[in-house]
Amino acid sequence: MNDFLYDNILGSDFELMPCRFDSSGGIETVDMGSQMSNSFVKIIGTDEQIIVNKEYSSTLSISFQVCKRNCREGFKEITPDEYSKINRWLNRKESHPLKLQKDGYENLYFLGTFNVQALKLNDKIYGLNLTFFSNYPYGFLDEITAHYTGNYFTLYDHSDEEGELFPFVVIQCLEDGDLQITNDMDNELFLLKNCKQHEILYIDNKNHLITSSDESHNQNLYNDYNFNYIKICNRYNNRTNNYSSSLNIDISFQYSPIRKVGV
Repeated sequence: MNDFLYDNILGSDFELMPCRFDSSGGIETVDMGSQMSNSFVKIIGTDEQIIVNKEYSSTLSISFQVCKRNCREGFKEITPDEYSKINRWLNRKESHPLKLQKDGYENLYFLGTFNVQALKLNDKIYGLNLTFFSNYPYGFLDEITAHYTGNYFTLYDHSDEEGELFPFVVIQCLEDGDLQITNDMDNELFLLKNCKQHEILYIDNKNHLITSSDESHNQNLYNDYNFNYIKICNRYNNRTNNYSSSLNIDISFQYSPIRKVGV
């Protein structure tokens, strides 16, 4: 691994580079506070686990060491002020995406949080032990946007995991009427009545939220909706989702396929 990107910030922005310390050389690992034990609560109907008090054994974790180095000066001490800034970046309660600059991982990311430990020699910090705790037991491909127009469209799920994904969906209705969408993988019906031509629907299927660009419809949206959200299905012998729509529509799916990879 050459570098890592967490919440769109590179380790090299702090002059950090992955390395491996030999503990026999007098290096000691020191907790500097802010260590989190990971406890998760699973979101019903999904594989995501929300970090609550932090503590769970089945999700993916990644551990590696880094040191501070630049081309001109070589290895350098990490000052308390620098450690504070690095800890502020990495050691947060909210989960953020992690990307590893490593062969074969260019289009992959993991979602989670870091614990940070200082590696000290003669009471000075020369490196860090980083442990990343993922919200999930796997990683993801970078987000895909799939766009279709018409009444029938087919989406192939590239995920490694069987089950269901809940994409973010944007639909523009190209005619008036009651919008019905079915997927032959589950034969469930998405229904939204009283749609207007050119109306745009924003459907956050994961968080069960739906809004419309038509303010008059937006006020009565949940009276017209059957509360059945649009899913991407995956079966071991079938990953092809064939959707049918009662109205002519423009529709886009935004989702990240699951990748069962370790590090």
